[in-house]
Amino acid sequence: MDPSVAPPSRQEEERWLETIARDARRKGLRWTAQRTAIAEAFLRHPAHVTAKELYVRIRRRHPKIGMTTVYRTLEMLVGLGYARVLNFEDGRTRYEPRGHLKPHHDHLICIGCGKTIEFFNEELERLQFQAAQEEQFVMTNHRLDIFGYCRECDESAAPDVRKDA
Repeated sequence: MDPSVAPPSRQEEERWLETIARDARRKGLRWTAQRTAIAEAFLRHPAHVTAKELYVRIRRRHPKIGMTTVYRTLEMLVGLGYARVLNFEDGRTRYEPRGHLKPHHDHLICIGCGKTIEFFNEELERLQFQAAQEEQFVMTNHRLDIFGYCRECDESAAPDVRKDA
Protein backbone atom coordinates (compact mmCIF):
# COMPACT_ATOMS: atom_id res chain seq x y z
CA MET A 1 0.00 0.00 0.00
CA ASP A 2 1.11 3.55 -0.50
CA PRO A 3 3.26 4.26 2.58
CA SER A 4 2.49 7.98 2.39
CA VAL A 5 -1.12 7.35 3.44
CA ALA A 6 -1.42 7.84 7.18
CA PRO A 7 -3.84 5.71 9.20
CA PRO A 8 -7.06 7.48 10.16
CA SER A 9 -7.00 9.61 13.28
CA ARG A 10 -9.24 8.82 16.24
CA GLN A 11 -11.39 11.79 15.21
CA GLU A 12 -11.77 10.39 11.67
CA GLU A 13 -12.71 7.00 13.10
CA GLU A 14 -15.38 8.63 15.28
CA ARG A 15 -16.86 10.46 12.28
CA TRP A 16 -16.81 7.24 10.26
CA LEU A 17 -18.66 5.35 13.02
CA GLU A 18 -21.22 8.15 13.40
CA THR A 19 -21.82 8.18 9.63
CA ILE A 20 -22.33 4.41 9.55
CA ALA A 21 -24.79 4.54 12.45
CA ARG A 22 -26.72 7.37 10.79
CA ASP A 23 -26.85 5.58 7.44
CA ALA A 24 -27.94 2.31 9.05
CA ARG A 25 -30.77 4.02 10.94
CA ARG A 26 -31.88 5.90 7.82
CA LYS A 27 -32.30 2.55 6.10
CA GLY A 28 -34.29 1.20 9.03
CA LEU A 29 -31.49 -1.02 10.32
CA ARG A 30 -30.82 -1.49 13.99
CA TRP A 31 -27.50 -0.01 15.10
CA THR A 32 -26.43 -1.08 18.59
CA ALA A 33 -23.47 -0.56 20.92
CA GLN A 34 -22.33 -4.08 19.95
CA ARG A 35 -22.36 -3.19 16.29
CA THR A 36 -20.42 0.00 17.03
CA ALA A 37 -17.78 -2.05 18.88
CA ILE A 38 -17.55 -4.50 15.97
CA ALA A 39 -17.27 -1.70 13.39
CA GLU A 40 -14.58 0.00 15.47
CA ALA A 41 -12.56 -3.23 15.77
CA PHE A 42 -13.01 -3.81 12.03
CA LEU A 43 -11.71 -0.34 11.20
CA ARG A 44 -8.67 -0.80 13.44
CA HIS A 45 -7.76 -4.25 12.18
CA PRO A 46 -4.42 -3.93 10.36
CA ALA A 47 -5.20 -6.37 7.55
CA HIS A 48 -7.97 -8.08 5.64
CA VAL A 49 -10.04 -9.86 8.25
CA THR A 50 -12.37 -12.85 8.32
CA ALA A 51 -15.49 -12.78 10.45
CA LYS A 52 -13.93 -15.41 12.72
CA GLU A 53 -10.70 -13.40 13.17
CA LEU A 54 -12.70 -10.31 14.06
CA TYR A 55 -14.87 -12.34 16.43
CA VAL A 56 -11.80 -13.66 18.28
CA ARG A 57 -10.41 -10.14 18.54
CA ILE A 58 -13.66 -8.51 19.71
CA ARG A 59 -14.46 -11.22 22.28
CA ARG A 60 -11.50 -10.14 24.42
CA ARG A 61 -13.17 -6.84 25.28
CA HIS A 62 -16.80 -7.76 24.61
CA PRO A 63 -17.41 -11.38 25.67
CA LYS A 64 -21.19 -11.12 25.12
CA ILE A 65 -20.86 -10.46 21.39
CA GLY A 66 -21.59 -13.59 19.36
CA MET A 67 -20.18 -14.80 16.07
CA THR A 68 -23.54 -14.29 14.35
CA THR A 69 -23.59 -10.62 15.37
CA VAL A 70 -20.08 -10.13 13.99
CA TYR A 71 -21.00 -11.77 10.69
CA ARG A 72 -24.28 -9.86 10.35
CA THR A 73 -22.55 -6.56 11.16
CA LEU A 74 -19.87 -7.16 8.53
CA GLU A 75 -22.57 -7.98 5.97
CA MET A 76 -24.46 -4.84 7.01
CA LEU A 77 -21.28 -2.78 6.47
CA VAL A 78 -20.95 -4.32 3.01
CA GLY A 79 -24.59 -3.54 2.24
CA LEU A 80 -24.15 0.05 3.35
CA GLY A 81 -21.03 0.41 1.19
CA TYR A 82 -18.53 0.77 4.04
CA ALA A 83 -16.82 -2.60 3.57
CA ARG A 84 -16.06 -4.91 0.72
CA VAL A 85 -15.78 -8.66 0.49
CA LEU A 86 -12.50 -10.18 -0.67
CA ASN A 87 -12.12 -13.75 -1.84
CA PHE A 88 -8.53 -14.77 -2.51
CA GLU A 89 -9.40 -18.25 -3.80
CA ASP A 90 -8.50 -20.00 -0.55
CA GLY A 91 -12.05 -20.57 0.66
CA ARG A 92 -11.92 -17.80 3.28
CA THR A 93 -14.07 -14.70 2.95
CA ARG A 94 -12.28 -11.57 4.11
CA TYR A 95 -13.47 -8.01 4.59
CA GLU A 96 -11.80 -4.63 4.36
CA PRO A 97 -13.04 -1.06 4.80
CA ARG A 98 -14.00 0.94 1.72
CA GLY A 99 -13.84 4.62 1.01
CA HIS A 100 -11.48 7.31 2.19
CA LEU A 101 -10.32 5.33 5.24
CA LYS A 102 -8.88 2.59 3.04
CA PRO A 103 -7.45 4.15 -0.12
CA HIS A 104 -7.50 2.15 -3.34
CA HIS A 105 -4.83 -0.54 -3.58
CA ASP A 106 -4.17 -3.84 -5.27
CA HIS A 107 -3.02 -7.19 -3.89
CA LEU A 108 -0.16 -9.65 -4.26
CA ILE A 109 -1.39 -12.98 -2.86
CA CYS A 110 0.96 -15.84 -2.02
CA ILE A 111 -0.53 -19.21 -2.95
CA GLY A 112 2.05 -20.88 -0.74
CA CYS A 113 1.39 -19.31 2.67
CA GLY A 114 -1.62 -17.04 2.05
CA LYS A 115 0.27 -13.82 2.75
CA THR A 116 -1.36 -10.77 1.16
CA ILE A 117 0.65 -7.68 0.28
CA GLU A 118 -1.18 -4.45 -0.51
CA PHE A 119 0.41 -2.12 -3.04
CA PHE A 120 -0.36 0.90 -5.17
CA ASN A 121 1.26 1.61 -8.52
CA GLU A 122 0.31 4.77 -10.39
CA GLU A 123 1.47 3.36 -13.75
CA LEU A 124 -0.75 0.27 -13.39
CA GLU A 125 -3.68 2.49 -12.52
CA ARG A 126 -3.04 4.63 -15.60
CA LEU A 127 -2.81 1.57 -17.85
CA GLN A 128 -6.07 0.10 -16.52
CA PHE A 129 -7.87 3.41 -17.06
CA GLN A 130 -6.37 3.69 -20.56
CA ALA A 131 -7.48 0.14 -21.47
CA ALA A 132 -11.03 0.96 -20.42
CA GLN A 133 -11.00 4.19 -22.43
CA GLU A 134 -9.67 2.45 -25.54
CA GLU A 135 -12.54 -0.03 -25.37
CA GLN A 136 -15.04 2.80 -24.69
CA PHE A 137 -15.77 1.07 -21.40
CA VAL A 138 -17.08 3.12 -18.49
CA MET A 139 -15.16 1.79 -15.51
CA THR A 140 -16.97 2.16 -12.18
CA ASN A 141 -14.56 0.13 -10.08
CA HIS A 142 -11.72 -2.31 -10.45
CA ARG A 143 -9.65 -4.75 -8.46
CA LEU A 144 -6.30 -6.33 -9.26
CA ASP A 145 -5.19 -9.47 -7.42
CA ILE A 146 -1.90 -11.02 -8.49
CA PHE A 147 -1.33 -14.62 -7.37
CA GLY A 148 2.10 -16.19 -7.00
CA TYR A 149 4.76 -16.92 -4.38
CA CYS A 150 6.14 -14.49 -1.82
CA ARG A 151 9.91 -14.29 -1.34
CA GLU A 152 9.89 -16.75 1.57
CA CYS A 153 7.80 -19.38 -0.20
CA ASP A 154 9.68 -19.01 -3.49
CA GLU A 155 13.02 -19.55 -1.75
CA SER A 156 11.74 -22.66 0.02
CA ALA A 157 9.90 -24.13 -3.00
CA ALA A 158 11.45 -26.99 -4.90
CA PRO A 159 12.60 -25.94 -8.42
CA ASP A 160 9.92 -28.12 -10.06
CA VAL A 161 7.16 -26.32 -8.10
CA ARG A 162 8.09 -22.86 -9.40
CA LYS A 163 6.30 -21.67 -12.49
CA ASP A 164 7.45 -18.89 -14.78
CA ALA A 165 4.73 -16.30 -15.31
